[in-house]
Amino acid sequence: MTWLRAQGARCAAHYAGDRQSALVNGKTRFFGRLPIEVSGGGADWVQALDRAVAKAGITVLRYRAVALDYDGERAAACARSATASKSNRGGAPWCWRAAA
Repeated sequence: MTWLRAQGARCAAHYAGDRQSALVNGKTRFFGRLPIEVSGGGADWVQALDRAVAKAGITVLRYRAVALDYDGERAAACARSATASKSNRGGAPWCWRAAA
């Protein structure tokens, strides 16, 4: 949670009484793989992390798969940029095949 807060995400732990924890022998026990709740839900979490990435100067390229193939040995995929104007490929689809 400390790291998430440092990145600008507002979050809180699911403490006893919530759906994701219980008080057991005087200690809070978390379960269900959701020990924290992000304020505003997943969309706000993604936006906070996107802001943190931009602040760090990291470029994020988002692609949408347009074709997936598996020949029994290796996987192959073709993708198109979700943000064609920002893509160095101009929005043209590109393909790659796994090495092994």
